[in-house]
Amino acid sequence: MRISISNYNDGQVVGYNLVLLKGSIDTADHSDGEPATLGRSLSTESCSSTSSSDSSRWNVPTHFDCGSIKTFLKNFDRHEKYELSLKIVRNRFILLIELSEGINCVFFQDETGKVIKEFRIKFLPSSNDCYVKPLYIVCSDSYPEGGNDDENFRLNQRKIHLGLKIIQALYAEKLFEWGLSRRTFTLVNDSSSCEVIQIPRTTQEVRELETKHLWDLLAREIRANSRIWDTRCKYVAFMADPWKPQRAEKLENSPALAGGGLALIGSDFLQVWSDQFQNVLKQLGDESPIDVQNFTFGSFSRNVGSLFSASLGGLAHEIGHIFDLGHTEGGLMGNQYHRIDLCLSPLVSYPKSVVHVYSADDERQIRPKVCLPNGHIAEDCVSLSFSCATLLFFHRWFRSTPGRSLPETGPVLTKNTISSNVGLTVIEIRDLDNGTILKSWTFDRVKVRYEFHMGKSTIPSDQSVVDVIAQDFHGNILKCLA
Repeated sequence: MRISISNYNDGQVVGYNLVLLKGSIDTADHSDGEPATLGRSLSTESCSSTSSSDSSRWNVPTHFDCGSIKTFLKNFDRHEKYELSLKIVRNRFILLIELSEGINCVFFQDETGKVIKEFRIKFLPSSNDCYVKPLYIVCSDSYPEGGNDDENFRLNQRKIHLGLKIIQALYAEKLFEWGLSRRTFTLVNDSSSCEVIQIPRTTQEVRELETKHLWDLLAREIRANSRIWDTRCKYVAFMADPWKPQRAEKLENSPALAGGGLALIGSDFLQVWSDQFQNVLKQLGDESPIDVQNFTFGSFSRNVGSLFSASLGGLAHEIGHIFDLGHTEGGLMGNQYHRIDLCLSPLVSYPKSVVHVYSADDERQIRPKVCLPNGHIAEDCVSLSFSCATLLFFHRWFRSTPGRSLPETGPVLTKNTISSNVGLTVIEIRDLDNGTILKSWTFDRVKVRYEFHMGKSTIPSDQSVVDVIAQDFHGNILKCLA
């Protein structure tokens, strides 16, 4: 039996402590003499499917029996060791690992206790001084602590922190799919606590507010709070008190909105989230029915697992907006964010209809062809476009070194020309109304582009005014109208 890790190298260093390992188990003895390899074809699966079962959502008819394989994680610096939960489907596996600082070793053992494989990965925390902070928002007539609510409050904090760490790891994987090195945002600290903000509105008053008005109110509260406000920080705010539309026709008024440095989202779905990383994969496959019609993201869901996937993907989508990402036709920043479970699946289908071949010019299509380092060409439903991935790669909040140490003089627009002294990385033309990326150009260091001329063909003919986004190699971003 041979075990292979497909998405990490042995001894690799990462700057975040929740890691997603994928790989394969190649058994040596088969009746037909053929090894169980990864070359077997997968059937096509629709990205828009909301099927609830573990097998249909992950496109798997049966579980592959690879014997009593056990996995353990040991940290050599802290002398810690504990067993991990391994998800195996048709000889492919996925493993979610929470690392301790220093060198961590994953041991794969067979039923006899023999070590089949050792795999080392080092966690070195990011030194970036730009960070993300979770907030827990309560109304003036409610309190997060005391009585029976105290334990529920602490439980929700653990769920929020774990959810953010999953999204942190997923963004790193999305950059990796484009052949970029893994980068992601930094959380404020490694504790599971959330900053609590009590807003000057009652529960009933908040229920009557539109999402945009609540976002504006919260943004003002954050800026006025000297203990919380920091220009180096972006905030993810969870509305603790129920905020559901009172009439069915208002269901579009869901508590999810992001822009600038603040993402606002509800918290009703937290009851289906896991607070332990060992249970995340199991929770995503949970087929237990649930009345989802009154839940945020309930329209995408039929059971516990699909609601977990849809709400986690919805949060990842909103977090993308606070890092200046626009909307795309599909993928994570489009209408397929609810299929985040595919990122956490041992098996993933890649519909041929979304794979494109690019021409040699600089302009990129919105929906990407993902070129994996192992030579496979693939795309899952929650991919990032190449311009989005590039923008994140150079973003100040995604660097492993202090983001504030770089010069803050960014690109400038003079007449019809965008220029930068350090070179441009991304130019995007976005719809003014909904932020959809209409056109995009990306540039690299091989042939540095210091100027970009916006001619008549740059702006789509059916658009009178558009948003222009330009980023330089230092992560400075210009936003203007054209």
